[in-house]
Amino acid sequence: MKKKILIIIATVMTVCILATMFAGCSQSEEEFFTEIKDGVEEFNTKYVDILANLKEAQFSAEFSIERHFNAAMDRGTTESKGWDQFEKAYNKLYDSYAPDNNFIEDLFGNKSEEQEAIDALGMESNGWYDQYATVKYYQNNSGDFYIEMTVYAPVWENFYEDFRAALEDSEKLAELETSAAESDANKYRYDTIKATIDGVTVTEVRTKDGATVMSVNSETASVGLIADGIELLEQYGVHDAEFSSDDLVGFSDGNKIYTHVMQAQYRTVYGLPETTPEFDAPTVPTTSDPAAVQEYLSALDEELWIWQSELNAYFDDSLRIAEKGDYWEGFGEDIIYDWNKIGAMDTARYTYDYNNKHKRLEQIDFYTERIMPYYTEKNAIDATFELKADVFDNTHLVIDFVYPEEGEEFAVPNID
Repeated sequence: MKKKILIIIATVMTVCILATMFAGCSQSEEEFFTEIKDGVEEFNTKYVDILANLKEAQFSAEFSIERHFNAAMDRGTTESKGWDQFEKAYNKLYDSYAPDNNFIEDLFGNKSEEQEAIDALGMESNGWYDQYATVKYYQNNSGDFYIEMTVYAPVWENFYEDFRAALEDSEKLAELETSAAESDANKYRYDTIKATIDGVTVTEVRTKDGATVMSVNSETASVGLIADGIELLEQYGVHDAEFSSDDLVGFSDGNKIYTHVMQAQYRTVYGLPETTPEFDAPTVPTTSDPAAVQEYLSALDEELWIWQSELNAYFDDSLRIAEKGDYWEGFGEDIIYDWNKIGAMDTARYTYDYNNKHKRLEQIDFYTERIMPYYTEKNAIDATFELKADVFDNTHLVIDFVYPEEGEEFAVPNID
């Protein structure tokens, strides 16, 4: 009996303790954002010194940037499915060569020779692209800096792996060239990858003799003075000022084994623009000759890229939504958005590894993405269109800062 009473008492005590713990973990929205603001202010007292040391330091940084995005992204309407500008244009090409079969024959997927030729080109994509770039940065104690940005044009997602392999190994490019003779699809793949490699844009900027010299693909000119090279790194996640608590939805700062790590997560919400650009699909060729089809697909590629760039430009500061109101509710991980009133949303995550003792930056992991709502079927059974939101554009890079050993010096490269 005594044992039974002890078990009951222990159970009651456990329940009370857990209830107290969960009650203590509940946090109001005001407390949540106050904690974030306090954390940012505490980190910024360190970052003032970190940034000052970085501007005066001698260091180098070499890193790559990978971007993955869908240029066919379209919001659509309650009557028109979104996110399928590529599909519409591709199907228009495909349907122009549709065989004139009856319903029963179509059930078995009969295709015309022209449609089979289009399939053979390997272009059954959904508008996804990948883009690659590299950056080299050098800075010495005298304040001179050099930055080299190498940017390749976006390439179809299903060509990206071969593109990267060919970029890093000339033998792979030679293999693609050899296989180009085997089929029109292989030829198109090789031609696209070769054009992407050859069409690279290399931009160099450095200070020299008190002036700034810039070169784009070896065309050199003096430009207005850029006194601080760090500001050129800002687009790659190097904050050139203290961190702001505006739009900040998550913050942490703590110890690692050898360094401290700070992570800040931002969210910027945009309203609906009054108008958006119309997509101008290329004219479908009247012949199924592979060269004509390839020309169409290349034109589609270019038009999608132009259109999506214009569409993205509509979401600027004039459409930023600073208050929640009717646009979203909740905080932390429990935010609910009203996508009927939101045109786009950007999120960014900064992760800074730093030496707290010496106030020196060691690494930056920077990730940013754009989310847009689009109309699509509710599910496989219910074809009614409803708004959903998804990431259609993201970029990721990691910068490791290299500092010389004592007595060592980094030479800042010249622009030829």
